Amino acid sequence: MKTLCSLVLAAGLATLRGAAPDPAVRHAEVTLPFTEIQTLLAAAQPPVEAPPPVPAAISRATISLALGEGKATAEFDIDVFAKGWRLVPLLNAPFTLVKAELAGATILPHGRMLCALADHPGQFHTKLEFQIPAALLAAGRDAILLQFAPVAAGSVQIASTPPQCRAWLQSDEISASMGSLPLPLEGGRVAVHVAEDKPETPTTWTAAIQTLMRQTGEGFACESRIHLSGASGSGLGAQIALPPGCTRVEITGPDLQPARGQGDRVTLAWQTANVLERDVTLRYSLPLPSAGSAWRIRIPQIAGASDSSALTALAPLPGGAFSETASTVALPGWMSTVAGDDLWRTTSTGEILVTPRLLPHLEAQTARIPEASYRTQLVIDGSLLCEANLAIQHRGALRWRFTLPKGSELLNCTVDGQATNPLLDEDGSLELVLGAEPNADAKSVIALSYTARGAAFAPVEGRLSLLLPGTPLFVESLAWTLALPEGYEPTAFEGNVEPEGGGGAEMTFRKRLVRNETPALEIYYRKHDSTR
Repeated sequence: MKTLCSLVLAAGLATLRGAAPDPAVRHAEVTLPFTEIQTLLAAAQPPVEAPPPVPAAISRATISLALGEGKATAEFDIDVFAKGWRLVPLLNAPFTLVKAELAGATILPHGRMLCALADHPGQFHTKLEFQIPAALLAAGRDAILLQFAPVAAGSVQIASTPPQCRAWLQSDEISASMGSLPLPLEGGRVAVHVAEDKPETPTTWTAAIQTLMRQTGEGFACESRIHLSGASGSGLGAQIALPPGCTRVEITGPDLQPARGQGDRVTLAWQTANVLERDVTLRYSLPLPSAGSAWRIRIPQIAGASDSSALTALAPLPGGAFSETASTVALPGWMSTVAGDDLWRTTSTGEILVTPRLLPHLEAQTARIPEASYRTQLVIDGSLLCEANLAIQHRGALRWRFTLPKGSELLNCTVDGQATNPLLDEDGSLELVLGAEPNADAKSVIALSYTARGAAFAPVEGRLSLLLPGTPLFVESLAWTLALPEGYEPTAFEGNVEPEGGGGAEMTFRKRLVRNETPALEIYYRKHDSTR
């Protein structure tokens, strides 16, 4: 096989050099496995390019509407990424196309849109010129609708208006009474409105103002719903006097143009004349007044209104209340839906004076001891050894305080099996820091042992006073086993624990539902009479 490969290589080299192959190797053959042949064939193929994520896109679009001259101009920057024929939608407008400039591509209608058609990748710039039919520009007609394809950046602007007319633009999100309007990134419609520009006849309004003020950590989030009624005039304008110091003002309403404001006074302008019933929604924020002082609250007012009625509702923070008695007037549905019926309310149209007060918080116990067990071993000389095991359930980290009986000496302390040294306070109490994630439920297992020394046992009979460690935590169940020295037995006992079982020198006592109480026991004992 090596000889055959060498002969083939020699023949190939000779061919590349322009020499005739050696006759001895002219009919040589070589045998390869099929998998190796597949690998060689795949390596000889040119790499396959990944297709672009989108075949084409519009990077910029600019539309200028010279309504006064009945003309429009549109310019587009187009990027075609994929090979082959590509159709790129541009816009749909009820205009007449009179001129199209597009090198290397073609403009044609498709699917109710004017489109650019290109057969190769590249960057294209097109300029389209339109004639606007005069019938579309008559004041009072329906809006002219322009449909746009998605565009990375673009705008439509009004360059001029017909004589004695005013015009404005409106998309699904915003409107512009003058200047330009950005094109929606995702594409969509832009409406062009043309109306007669005649002097406005002032309207004297009557106003019904409903205001909901919800207290937040920073201040008040306010919403006013205003209904205006007029008897005469064009109904095209009104002025709102805002409360002093309000911020984040947002005004919306049907047929409403963008509001113009100066200081605390906002001018409203509507697009359609002779509509004498108007609804406006006003949202704004107010700073929270100083704590401990009366709140002087003002609501929006309609400047020059002949009559006004008002309903103002306040929703304080949880834990807060108001000193004044609230009105019993019924709440409108929209307030109940947003904030519920538990609101302080008033019908005053002027300045509202309210004194807030904070309600005390009742702190819930977030830690408890479900079970605690103690075993106290006594010897004749009065020494004792007490071993304790406690399970503490707590939420988040806990600083657990406890006290040992007077004269005790701590021998050992573990938390979840890990040796730990408690902190010693000035009053002699001990403290353990039990860790946990914030607001997470945890369980810590504590093991303690301590020793103490009291009076020696009497030879015949006597009395013994014992205490267990004290803790302020609630203990659901406590078991205490007491072991007397050999040869002694209890004769009587008293204290705040109850006997549970056992006999002779070892007995068990139990106490349930313990809070801020130290288990204590008085034991009367005697020595066994060995002659009996």
